[in-house]
Amino acid sequence: MFFKNEIRKILRFPLFWIITAVCVGFNAFIITSNMSYERVGIKAINSYAKTGNVPAFDKYGFCENYDQVKQTAYDDYYKNFDIWEFKENCESMFVKKNSEAAQKVIDNNYKILEQRINQIKSNGEALDEYYPGTTYSLHYVLYGNTFTIMLFELAVIAILMTSYLMKYEEFYSTHHTVYTSKSGRTIVFSKALAAAAASAIAAAIIIFTAAAYFLILIPQSTDFLKSSVSAAMATEQRGLVTYPFITWQKMSQFGYLVRVSLLSICYAVIASMITFVISFISKNAYINAVVTAMLYFSFIVLPYVLPRNNLLGFALMFTPTGSMLSVSNWFMEYIFNPFMSYPGYETYVCLGYMLISALISIPLWKYFKVKNID
Repeated sequence: MFFKNEIRKILRFPLFWIITAVCVGFNAFIITSNMSYERVGIKAINSYAKTGNVPAFDKYGFCENYDQVKQTAYDDYYKNFDIWEFKENCESMFVKKNSEAAQKVIDNNYKILEQRINQIKSNGEALDEYYPGTTYSLHYVLYGNTFTIMLFELAVIAILMTSYLMKYEEFYSTHHTVYTSKSGRTIVFSKALAAAAASAIAAAIIIFTAAAYFLILIPQSTDFLKSSVSAAMATEQRGLVTYPFITWQKMSQFGYLVRVSLLSICYAVIASMITFVISFISKNAYINAVVTAMLYFSFIVLPYVLPRNNLLGFALMFTPTGSMLSVSNWFMEYIFNPFMSYPGYETYVCLGYMLISALISIPLWKYFKVKNID
């Protein structure tokens, strides 16, 4: 009963739909601006991969040397790829040294990664048909650009809507009536569930429309979805180096897109849960939103300010903001931030902060049940 009433408050709030619509339009603009010329080449490569003939509309010459480009990509990125040598070269560029305990964790993860590379070479994933990643950078367009922006859009929506719902009674001066009894104060958990559900709804709408629009812009997008994320041809520049996307498990583009989408919705729920916790501390919805935003910003700054040679510095690499900024490297190795090259990193961060938020909210709610309402 309470849940339906609470979620109805958000779904009837015009700002909720206005912000959602603005985000949908903005994301479509981003995708369009990044996909201005790729359609012709992608269409040609799809046709060539199916027929073996260079299509007449291949005016940019994308297909004339396609097989050679694919073999060259495999030779360059997989044939003699030594992940340990690559890792040592990258680590030599790091300014801050890792602690001994952290280094053991990282090295153990790369032992798993070495086995995964051998699997990619042997099961044919590396030679999957794909549009040359070094030419089109589709992974960066969708994940490194669009999804990164979307994750912060979803966090903003979740923060604002949760703050609004938690202070709804104060807005309309009905809190003295609603919170006079213990049963009335249990409504806050209905608010938490409603705010999380509304955040998930907004996230689902924004993510689905962006992904659908991206796939519509790619001719014969089913071929794209079937190919492996770890294909040599999918290789793009990552940081300062061009090297393949080595996922921890065998994963098609479709499987990767589904996983990223579902986890992104969970990250929107995390933002809602964190705002729910902070709302117990402040009486003002605007302050709630600002404090939550400042907390997210601190998650960006602190890991790079504090030394990594202690437990706190290591733990602060596992934050929602840090994970959100590395969405293009979810479910795969990312050598330029070895703390994120951890199987399940993005999932553990998500579940961990959900659990932390839930545990902190329990004593706060107990206090809320007995405190005086001003």
